[in-house]
Amino acid sequence: MTIYIILVFILLFLALIIPKKNDLTYCVIAFIVLATISALRANSVGTDAAMYTRAFSWIYSYKLDIALNKTRYEIGFVILCKVLSIIWNNPQILLMISSIIINLFITEFIYKNSSNKRLSIILYVLLTTYFTYMNIIRQALAIAIILHFYEYLKKDKIKMYIIGIIIATLLHSSAIIMLIPIFIRNKKQYNLKYFLIVAVSFILAIVGKPVISFLLGIFTKYAGYMDLKYFNSNYFGAIISAFIVLVISTAYYFTVIKNSKANHENNLVFNNLILCMIFAFASIATNISSRLESYFYIFNIIAIPEILNKLGKQKIAYIFNKYFVILIGLLYCFIILKFRPEWDSVVPYLFFWEV
Repeated sequence: MTIYIILVFILLFLALIIPKKNDLTYCVIAFIVLATISALRANSVGTDAAMYTRAFSWIYSYKLDIALNKTRYEIGFVILCKVLSIIWNNPQILLMISSIIINLFITEFIYKNSSNKRLSIILYVLLTTYFTYMNIIRQALAIAIILHFYEYLKKDKIKMYIIGIIIATLLHSSAIIMLIPIFIRNKKQYNLKYFLIVAVSFILAIVGKPVISFLLGIFTKYAGYMDLKYFNSNYFGAIISAFIVLVISTAYYFTVIKNSKANHENNLVFNNLILCMIFAFASIATNISSRLESYFYIFNIIAIPEILNKLGKQKIAYIFNKYFVILIGLLYCFIILKFRPEWDSVVPYLFFWEV
């Protein structure tokens, strides 16, 4: 866990010493640090990392047409592995390149969308999203690609955004879920409507399992997720996640949406927070819903700085709130790493040459 303490210290230290006008410099250095630690990890770091490196070796051993016919993985992932194997047939290259792509697009997304880019990057680690992406590599690649194309959704260039979703589905077909923000992008959730959504989310925590079971029956590709490992709930973790998302979305509703003239971008963020909340509560009933929640969870780290901006009308209040959030984030992050290391299995950290 030492390396993660060092990582957080570096991000905090850089945030203090780099002049405020040089946010781009901070983001570039942060990207390099985040990508390097992720890229150099052994395949034991991240629950599914070993599975993906084994898949890389298996795909490498077959011709492309045979690999496509014999694997359950999407065509984009198979082609990615084939292309990378031409450069280096060591499966470590998959962890390296995926780490670069994921953290590059996440950092880019933060730089273009956060009102406090440094805080958002720090929260990317402290809310453990960074560690989750070391686990769900294929899906994290899909998420990162969609976030890269998010700018087109903001500008209502829907065709380009859909192209991004199509590319993402070639890596993980569940990325199709990101079509939903298109249809609700002009919807505004005010007054009782938001609280109705919260109530529905609570209901999903109870009836989510049969709903997801029905959907998996339709999308037979993911029928394997109905086994106990994926279909039962990480009950404690799901409740914590749902609580965090509920608090953030409600705070965003009262500070940014309801009590101010929210712009188009604010509404887009809020709609994604709502979707995150719905799937977070559904994951209390069944763990597979947390995979869908992952597509929207990243918007929490964009929402928090905006909430603080609205709460801290005076500079001293903003500074207090910011450091209070960081303190809570530090406690949350290291409690999870210490007492629930199995959630993402990123502890202990090993470099790939140590195994």
